[in-house]
Amino acid sequence: MHHNNLKNNIMIENLEEINLDLTPLTRQLLINYISINYEEHADFSEESLRAELLLLKRTNNLEQLFLAESLSNYYQQ
Repeated sequence: MHHNNLKNNIMIENLEEINLDLTPLTRQLLINYISINYEEHADFSEESLRAELLLLKRTNNLEQLFLAESLSNYYQQ
């Protein structure tokens, strides 16, 4: 029971609070997505990665991260 309470206390309640340094896979998905969608205009700063993540969430398009990964992997074959 104590372990469960601790877990609940440290859970992030929304993406605005997420630390991308602690989620390297999410960071990489964002970098890949931004690379594909913005090409030479891509900005990989912490602020831009977070803004893109929040935009995808707000527009209900988080699946685009996974679709971009699939597309990238397809072309790397």
